[in-house]
Amino acid sequence: MQVPRRRKAEEILLFGVIWGLVGSIFGGLFVVFLEALRGAGYAPFALIGAGALAGSVGAAFYGAMQIAILGTLAGVIATFVYLVSVGDQANVLVVFAVAGAAGAVLGAGFGAMHLFLIRGALSKALAGLAGGLAAALVLWLVLQLIPRNVPIHMSLLTGALVPITGYVYVALVGRFEDRLEGRIPPPVVGAVVAAILAGVIGASVWAVGGTVTGTLDSAVQETIDRALSQMPAALVGGALGGLLAGTLLALQRQRRRP
Repeated sequence: MQVPRRRKAEEILLFGVIWGLVGSIFGGLFVVFLEALRGAGYAPFALIGAGALAGSVGAAFYGAMQIAILGTLAGVIATFVYLVSVGDQANVLVVFAVAGAAGAVLGAGFGAMHLFLIRGALSKALAGLAGGLAAALVLWLVLQLIPRNVPIHMSLLTGALVPITGYVYVALVGRFEDRLEGRIPPPVVGAVVAAILAGVIGASVWAVGGTVTGTLDSAVQETIDRALSQMPAALVGGALGGLLAGTLLALQRQRRRP
C-alpha cells in the first residue's frame, strides 16, 4: 500500500521538529556541562565529558518523560528546602546529593508501582551516554587537526554533535534494551534515572538562585556567565543539527519501506 505524499511530508516534518527540539535541549545541556567541567579544572576532558553527560541526561528527559517529570519535581522541592535551611552556606555538591537522594526515593517508589512507565528508561540513558561520548570523541579528533588559533563557534560544535549523538543513540538503544530488559529491578532503574535528573535540576536551581541573590563565589559566577553567553548559539546549533538529522532519518525510513 502506497503511503500518500502528504503523509510522507508530515512524517518528515514531525521527525525534523522533534529532533530539533531534542537537539536544542542537548545544546543547552552541553554548554552548561562544558563550562562547569572547565571551571572545575577539567578543561582537557571537558568536551568529551560534556558530550557524554548531555547525551545521557538529554536521552533520559526525552525517553523517560514520567521519570523526568518526577525527577524535576524532586530536585526543585528538595533543593528549595535545603537552600531555605542553610541560606548562603549552600554547596553545589551537597545540593546535587540532596536533590539526587530525593529523586532516588521517589523514583524507586514510582518504579515499583508503575513498571511499564519506566521500561527502557535506563537503556535510553545509557544509549544517550554512548552517543554523546562517541560524538564528542569524533569532534575532539577533528579539532586536533584544526589550528588552535582558528575559533570554533559554539553553534558549530552543537550542530555537529547532535546528529552523531542521535544516530548512535538510534543504533544502540534497542540493543541496550534487549540486554537489560528484566535484568535490573524497576525500582533500581527508577531510582538511578530520577536521581541523576533530580541532581541536575537541583544544581540548576542552586545556580539560578545564587545568580539572582548574588551569593555565588566570583569564580562560579564567571562560569555561569560564560555558559549563559554561549547558550543562544548552543540552542540554535543543536536545533538545526537535530532538524537536519531528523529529516534525513525520516527519509531513510521511508526509503526502506516496501
